Amino acid sequence: MKPYVYQSVYEHEIAAVFAIAYGGLIHAVGLGNSGVVCRHWVMEKSDFGLIKDIPKPMMAVWKESVTVVPAQFIGVKPPDSEFDSMVTLNDEAYLCYKGKNRQHLFQSYLHKAQMVAAKYQSLVFFWCLNDCVYLSVFDGGKLLFSNVFEVNKKEEIVYFVLAVARDCGFDSKPFTLLGDADDSQMNELHADFETLSVELVHLNREPLYTGCDHAPDAHVANLLSFLGGCEFPRDYN
Repeated sequence: MKPYVYQSVYEHEIAAVFAIAYGGLIHAVGLGNSGVVCRHWVMEKSDFGLIKDIPKPMMAVWKESVTVVPAQFIGVKPPDSEFDSMVTLNDEAYLCYKGKNRQHLFQSYLHKAQMVAAKYQSLVFFWCLNDCVYLSVFDGGKLLFSNVFEVNKKEEIVYFVLAVARDCGFDSKPFTLLGDADDSQMNELHADFETLSVELVHLNREPLYTGCDHAPDAHVANLLSFLGGCEFPRDYN
């Protein structure tokens, strides 16, 4: 594909670059000291390697499974677990995953989810990334559930969303279903949930810059931009 590059005319100095390998391409954002997106790239790995005069990209993982571990169980590693990295979610829990101390894109999703959850009493929030869905449930702003699921078709997204909502007790009370994905996928999901008499609200994410919505997988760049405000991982101990 033809490389996609955005260059801000207002802020040129890049403090950090966050990137992931996604859909056979490198997706990356360069953030200024103020956290503003200065550059946005979507291109082949070989093309991205030719870019000079920027900080070394901080590569993040996005597909690896995650585990939310209560603080009192940190230090106890289940025998079948492969996670090696951890970040603090709050005073009560940590996010653990296999990432060789690379950040997980799930961090920025959860950061955004917690901000959104403050506006709703009961919320089911998901974010679709290729063949993965990030899913969280909040009640009164408190996190009840959060995980990553691999999916092969949109019907599986509907299944996981409704199954988790039911397991969290949301089948007996009103709740808000909020999601984000590329526009075509969201249109299909809207129709599927509507058939089940469930209203799906598309997350109104703020554009990173004018014209960002025309970038390939703009929702991925949105998540990458939040990594600058996330804790850097440390070894699980």
